[in-house]
Amino acid sequence: GRCHQSKITDKVDNLNQAASVAKATGDFSGVEQALTELKNLSLDQKNESFNVGKNSDLQSVKNSVNGTLVGNGLSKTEAIGLSKNFSDIRKELNEKLGKSNNNGLKNNEEPIYAQVNKKKANQAANPEDPIYTQVAGKVSARIDRLNKIASAINAKISQLNEANQAANPEDPIYTQVAGKVSARIDRLNKIASTKM
Repeated sequence: GRCHQSKITDKVDNLNQAASVAKATGDFSGVEQALTELKNLSLDQKNESFNVGKNSDLQSVKNSVNGTLVGNGLSKTEAIGLSKNFSDIRKELNEKLGKSNNNGLKNNEEPIYAQVNKKKANQAANPEDPIYTQVAGKVSARIDRLNKIASAINAKISQLNEANQAANPEDPIYTQVAGKVSARIDRLNKIASTKM
């Protein structure tokens, strides 16, 4: 039944889901897998959705990709950028069904999923990069920034702990503890308001 006869629209659902995961977690492996699966549909399955007279299917697929991406917080421009990448895959598949060389691509044109695999998560966003590369770069840069802030705060806490060892030993213990806690809170508030 449906398991064996996998439709192009199911694969696009997978891509949509993977895009949501990537947006939320910065993990793009699902996107790579979904794009690869789209390319690996059997000839019959591709014909089923990509042959002449199925343009309405293609349009609904494209709208579905757009809608999902915008729903996941990407701007319309970003969503259109990603569905344009999907259109490129469709074009590749159409060429694969028609006259093409052994690997199904025109000349030395690079498959979309090869471009995805080449992405560097930490590279600065370049407007020519596919949108998922840009998102990955932003996510990874944000995590780096948060890590730096966190380690700065941890370093300050260590300093405070050492500095407050010198609290007056004749103070009752709860006075010493209260002093340490309020000094630490003040310090963290200062750090938080300057760094974030």
